[in-house]
Amino acid sequence: LVDCAIDAASGRVPVLASIVADDTRTACRSARALRGKDIAAIQVVPPHYFFRIPDDGLVDFYARVAGEAEAPVLIYNCVPWRQVEPRLAGRILRESVGVAGLKQSIRDMSALVSMTVELDPERVYAAIEPALMRCNALGCEGSISGLSTMPLRAPRGPYETVAGGKTRRSDGASQELRTPASNK
Repeated sequence: LVDCAIDAASGRVPVLASIVADDTRTACRSARALRGKDIAAIQVVPPHYFFRIPDDGLVDFYARVAGEAEAPVLIYNCVPWRQVEPRLAGRILRESVGVAGLKQSIRDMSALVSMTVELDPERVYAAIEPALMRCNALGCEGSISGLSTMPLRAPRGPYETVAGGKTRRSDGASQELRTPASNK
């Protein structure tokens, strides 16, 4: 699938790969398999199916996966029952060379705010699609989500609305992002 995405993107947009594995060995093998591919980053979901691993184990997991990867690694915070809490995310980013940031996909704005307080907001990517304008207002580096690729023009409306101090337009700009191009 990664090769198909790279071919389809044809260098026009960055391509991210994902790793979802429940053990370090499998995640590291997947990271090695992505070497040499033209990808911008690898988003890695924390192990979550069998049991909750201790914080030290999660730090080790991300350090080892990042050590096997050529591309930067992002913590992919998308599993509600295995959220990487802000302090732990900060620790992983400090202690794991090659872990570049975090993609917050859990629809919890207070968690996103906490992430931007604990981490440098430029290391946080948002994927809370109904609230992209608010994510931009928090200073998140950008959006990594399916919906933000759907409008006909780049999803800069919410950012420009906030940056320009025109917050009254924010609802309309956010709604624009929630309307797929096929419905316009």
